[in-house]
Amino acid sequence: MRSIGVMVLGLVVVACSSQAGNNGGGGSGANGGTGGFGNAGGSGNSGGAGNAGGAGGASAGTCMDIMACIVKCPDADATCPDTCYAAGNPTGQSQLLALLDCMSKNQCNDAPCTETQCSNELSTCLDSSTDPGGTTNPGGNVPPGSIPPELVGDWSSAGADEVSELIFGADGSAQHINYKNSGIGSCGVSIVASWKVGSVVASGDQLTITLGPGSTSVVWDAGCGESYVNPTEGRVLTYKYALQTTGTPGMWLTDLSCTGQYCEEFYKK
Repeated sequence: MRSIGVMVLGLVVVACSSQAGNNGGGGSGANGGTGGFGNAGGSGNSGGAGNAGGAGGASAGTCMDIMACIVKCPDADATCPDTCYAAGNPTGQSQLLALLDCMSKNQCNDAPCTETQCSNELSTCLDSSTDPGGTTNPGGNVPPGSIPPELVGDWSSAGADEVSELIFGADGSAQHINYKNSGIGSCGVSIVASWKVGSVVASGDQLTITLGPGSTSVVWDAGCGESYVNPTEGRVLTYKYALQTTGTPGMWLTDLSCTGQYCEEFYKK
């Protein structure tokens, strides 16, 4: 059982009222009448909520980020859950609402019900925390790559709880791995997404990275939930890039498919 994930959702259900018009599946959180989220009641955490995004990396503001933010909301802060939700990216927001809607329709407010009735929505929410964006590459076809010598190497972008790694070879090959460490309460979870070796093509100031199929692994701390591995489709990622030679040497990548708040990342060798 992914029990800790469901426990998080239980807290979110108590804290939130779905914008679809439900009360989060029988939780005690109040709907403030605004169509948004109510107070994060009873989480037991008096610390600040932080932010659902901004951790660095393309996954900032995912469904998992929003949930982790909401359950940290102080009991007395009625606006905190709305702030967490607003900081999420559009995909993360829609995934969270889909999960809450599923739980409400099936009247789920415990682990067994959610795991049975909403397992797809739950997995989607967790797996998306390492989603690199871009578009899918269902066929997994990879064209030849070509990049200038200055782009060859192992590049990484690190945030508070995640690392995005790009490895470019002199032959135009490309590898992409995303790591994320998160947790709720005393339970931690590590999520790693990786793809088969693909290619990278530089044209002007644009990079196109084509990746074959891969996998996402979710590993909970002992006693916190069941770990699992899911297959993922290949990806086509497009970026505008700019090398930085002053200060800290590195490379700025702007995700051309990004529609959220966190579209630019800084990578170092």
